[in-house]
Amino acid sequence: MAETHGRGAWTAFGKDNGSIYYEYIARQPFDGSTPEKGPNYEAVHLGVLAIQNRLVDLGYDGRLRGDDFEVDGIYGRRTRRMVKFYQKDNDITVSGIVGSTTGKHMFRGSIMEWGASFKFNPAYVYGIMLQESGGDPGAVGYLTPGDRGLYQFNTLVHDISYKQAHDYTYANDAMFARFDNAWHKYRGKGDELRVNCSIAQHNAPTWANEWFMYGEPPNSTIESYVSKVKAFAETF
Repeated sequence: MAETHGRGAWTAFGKDNGSIYYEYIARQPFDGSTPEKGPNYEAVHLGVLAIQNRLVDLGYDGRLRGDDFEVDGIYGRRTRRMVKFYQKDNDITVSGIVGSTTGKHMFRGSIMEWGASFKFNPAYVYGIMLQESGGDPGAVGYLTPGDRGLYQFNTLVHDISYKQAHDYTYANDAMFARFDNAWHKYRGKGDELRVNCSIAQHNAPTWANEWFMYGEPPNSTIESYVSKVKAFAETF
């Protein structure tokens, strides 16, 4: 399974020199520590933190030799080693690089864990994640830099900090709570409309409400968004 392009921080906006991956480059810490590393280097650092925290939560730090692993937002040798363990365990090409194949697999698992306690299909949340970020926890909206993290929460509108938006545990908590609220709100007019409006509310709550009120999508933009999310959900 080869790594492929995602969007946001691992396209051109947040990575060093337009790199599309998180990786340890030329023995230098890929940590977003200096402004010259890219126009949104903070997102790289926060994305690495999310990857490290996910791997530690899965117990991969226990397979390293030496001192306890430090979650520091630096993509160093030990982080790369944990990524290789994860890739080998999950039949992903072992490279030590986190691109969209590894990222979406890693955070798909977290969605499965969170989704176990909800009454809706967590595949819809997975579809939103892929549509919004491609599974990159350091994603930044290409044209909307206030949109951050796995679910591209609008940090300019909502009371969510950059750090929270890029933290996969906070992001999952917030996303599942948001979808659960929509799932209860848009009931009573059939399952298909309920699914469509629950997905639409993440992108455009006003359009979601109109869709539910009149039974038809208010425009092709939100209809296309929901269609793409549902297609991604089918791959869950």
